[in-house]
Amino acid sequence: MFWHLYKYCFLSLIRRKELIFWAMLFPIILGTLFKAGFGSSTSIIEDYTTIPVALTMEQTNEQSELFLSTITSVSFNEDTPMFDVIMATQEEGAAMVKDGTVEGQIIFGDSIQLVFSASGLNQSIIKIFADQYQQNTALTMHVLANDPSKLADAMTALHEDTSFLQEVSLGGEKIDSMLQYFYALIAMACLYGNFLGLQNAESIQANLTALGARRHVTPTHHMKLIVADTLAAFTIHFANILVVCAYLRFILRVQIGTQPVYFLLVCLFGSIIGVTLGLFIGSVSRKSNGIKIALSLGLSMVFSMLGGLMFSQMKYIIEQKAPFINRINPVALISDAFFSLSVYDDYSRYISSLVTLGAMAVILIIASFIAIRRSRYASL
Repeated sequence: MFWHLYKYCFLSLIRRKELIFWAMLFPIILGTLFKAGFGSSTSIIEDYTTIPVALTMEQTNEQSELFLSTITSVSFNEDTPMFDVIMATQEEGAAMVKDGTVEGQIIFGDSIQLVFSASGLNQSIIKIFADQYQQNTALTMHVLANDPSKLADAMTALHEDTSFLQEVSLGGEKIDSMLQYFYALIAMACLYGNFLGLQNAESIQANLTALGARRHVTPTHHMKLIVADTLAAFTIHFANILVVCAYLRFILRVQIGTQPVYFLLVCLFGSIIGVTLGLFIGSVSRKSNGIKIALSLGLSMVFSMLGGLMFSQMKYIIEQKAPFINRINPVALISDAFFSLSVYDDYSRYISSLVTLGAMAVILIIASFIAIRRSRYASL
């Protein structure tokens, strides 16, 4: 019985060409426009801008002058200084950190103290610089104590490499700063599976279609109907996503899927969350089908915008201002899982994103079942 339900739902959905358009053809068109607009990929280093930082000197001596000389000379590349140093007292620096004028405060004395009001990429760069400086200083002092004749060489080494950020290869691939847009694009395509979920919700509600009326009075358990329909919609949608990814990877030559098994696992979870989101909207809302479609499309676009589809830094801005949004935004979770495969050495962040997506899908499908089971009609 279950596979009979699955088969006929599958055949019904595959004939709905407009559903396939949004889930497959529209992302392909948009991806082609992205590739044409971006042209050649850009270096990730080119995206960095000089970081404003407050510097407080507790004392003035040779060490403080050396530190000031070093921090003002380090750079991302030949044209982009790493820091815009603003000299300030400890109180002034703290106030600038609090109001966002600077990304952090460095207090230089017997040791280096850092003051941040938030955590993010810029704060990490400041900390890396401070740690590297202290390591180099410790090395210099060690040389001075053990072999003073090598001091000149040690001082030269301290100043030698002032370009602290270098473009490196992770997993054998160069990181392209434009990849974030394509990751968000795939995430948006995953969310467009909500149109398939909406169709499933419509086909089981007695007040919307004649088919829904017949299925509502059938003795088949509603949960079995929902699971069979959802599995059929997911099968179709996952195939759509595979086509989108294959087009991006092999036709447009976008460097995605360098870890294919893990990459496809994200696509699988993304497809599930897209279908179940549509099922939830269609089951809970009592509005007309047109309003449900508008709501699904609107939510997809809002999630995509907040996930970095229109502006790649949006996700990081939200991470600083309202990180909870990124924890429940499917587009942010999907794109973050993709990006973590390219950036991080371990899979903790990747696994966290998948677990969250899986939990959200389970909650949505249970809530959909409860909403449909509680539906009551005056007549059929």
